[in-house]
Amino acid sequence: MDLAALADGFGLGQVLDCVKVAGGLSNHLWRVRTEQGVFALKVMVINAGEPDFVPNLERSFAVERRAFASGVPMPAPIAVPGGDRCLLAHGGHLARAHHWVDAAPVDPLRHAARAGALLAQIHHASDLRSEPLDDQPWSTSEWHALADQSRADPTLQASIRSAAPALAELEAVTAGGPSDVVVLDSHRDLDPKNALVTRSGLLALDWDAAGPVPAAREAVQVGLDWSTDAAGFAQVLAAYRATSAHPVPAAPWVFGGWVSAVGGWLVYNASRRADTELGAREARAALARLTYLHGALPRYLAALG
Repeated sequence: MDLAALADGFGLGQVLDCVKVAGGLSNHLWRVRTEQGVFALKVMVINAGEPDFVPNLERSFAVERRAFASGVPMPAPIAVPGGDRCLLAHGGHLARAHHWVDAAPVDPLRHAARAGALLAQIHHASDLRSEPLDDQPWSTSEWHALADQSRADPTLQASIRSAAPALAELEAVTAGGPSDVVVLDSHRDLDPKNALVTRSGLLALDWDAAGPVPAAREAVQVGLDWSTDAAGFAQVLAAYRATSAHPVPAAPWVFGGWVSAVGGWLVYNASRRADTELGAREARAALARLTYLHGALPRYLAALG
């Protein structure tokens, strides 16, 4: 990877040293020190070759820049010089850049309430509109078909096939809802791996999935991602509700966004990289989270009430 050329393309100056950052699930990240400062350079991997990848990511960048301008705590994004784009193409790769922030990984249970408050701040900076929901739940047979695609891991294949009725039922129960819901442009993936903590609080990072999302569904998504039980979930939602004007009704449809997102991650890992240790592990984790919510949904609905 020619990090010197990438740094030059972003106008960051001469590279003095660089270190690859471990732990990325989707892309490759380097900490790069130049004569101008310290920066994060991210080389895009997942779906980078898809036809709609660039326009989708540039739309997400517009959301990210507006959030940063409004004061949302986050690493400062860097545009390609001479424009308002975030993606730099070089050597067959696409890369992004941010100012580096020295911060620590979060403890989800310790910082759960802060996550709810951070999401409320992000939502406060967003423009609102009303839109219909567009859920497309899978049937049991479609989940069975996914199991058939996971042949590189027979155990995973059997687990998906066994859980297929529960997955279909969970999607069906959490789909639909009001004819119109409050939608805003937001982060859409504010889980613990996409946050850091400093002395002043949480930072929201990795805005690559930013875009339109129903406010209530994203609040529930953050509540589920930052907790392990209904009590912790209620804590996150209480912090969100304390400073947000957007209601989160105690209705199954508000869980549909999280179900769709985790289901999509399961599909990606099971169909595209189940033959790798990382892909199989992530697929199993996503499957376990979905089947858990299937059984625990009444408790979470009660926590919302």
